[in-house]
Amino acid sequence: MIDDYQGAIQSLKQSLRINPEHEACLFELGYCFEMAEEVELGVDFFKTFIDDHPYSFVAWYNLALCYDKLGLFEMAIEAVDYCLAVKDDFANAHIMRGNLLTNCDKDARAIEAYTESLQYDEQNPMVYAAIGECYERLDQPALAEANYVHALSIDTDHVESLMGMGALREADDRLTEALAFYRKAVAKDEFNLDNRHIYAETLLKMKRTEEAAMAYMEMAEQFVDDEECRIALADIRFTQNGADAALEVLREAMQQIPQSTDLIWHLIKYLIIAGRPLQAEAILLKAEALHKEGLTYLNSIFPEMGNYPNIAGLNNQGLTSEA
Repeated sequence: MIDDYQGAIQSLKQSLRINPEHEACLFELGYCFEMAEEVELGVDFFKTFIDDHPYSFVAWYNLALCYDKLGLFEMAIEAVDYCLAVKDDFANAHIMRGNLLTNCDKDARAIEAYTESLQYDEQNPMVYAAIGECYERLDQPALAEANYVHALSIDTDHVESLMGMGALREADDRLTEALAFYRKAVAKDEFNLDNRHIYAETLLKMKRTEEAAMAYMEMAEQFVDDEECRIALADIRFTQNGADAALEVLREAMQQIPQSTDLIWHLIKYLIIAGRPLQAEAILLKAEALHKEGLTYLNSIFPEMGNYPNIAGLNNQGLTSEA
């Protein structure tokens, strides 16, 4: 409770020495290894614990979680398979197996794992939403929608399902319907930055530019370190009021996010467009010295740079030296 996870780990280990069958203690220990950012030590501990207690399904489950955090998905699947061999009615393990299989781009098998979990927890909207996402990736929108609808029949405010329904409508170019789903999802989970970006991007597709600008401004206030919303807002202000308006947005953003490199390259872009090549050259030279890979990024966001001879020559020189 006081965030002393290292101390908690030591206490929980001692508890397990007294009673190695205490499942709640094992679950808590897995959580503490993650919060202490000691996942590798968690792997070592649970592997050793399993050597002495091979039928501890919680230890196998925690080992799978640790592998998952390390991006070792195949090893995590093997560990969760052992967990299920010990306790086949453990719904969370089936769900984890589904998640791991999606990470390995095995959506058909993931659907099987998620469906298996429903035998033990049939009223879980998260699982139906996950199945819906799998069917989306498998290009089976009707089955995807059926699962999102089922999830929403359990929980009318389930955010992932609302976003899924919106994505299906957007894919059919039914943007008004998509926006309604996205708006409700954002209202229910205002701290989900990805969803808010999708909502704002849909407003832009619908040419509701000022509403999109307001959405990005709200994001900038709530998520101060998010550079993408500042860049999107700069692009909107350029379309509305020209390069100087975009530069104003970017300069304010750079004061709040001084560590951002992407903002610098967008600043260079709009300085060039604003007819200030000397300022752009000076910043480009400094940026190129610090972030050579940024030149490739600059070309991707500003392919028209070839129309500005001085800058284009400097850029080409940088790209040649980089190669």
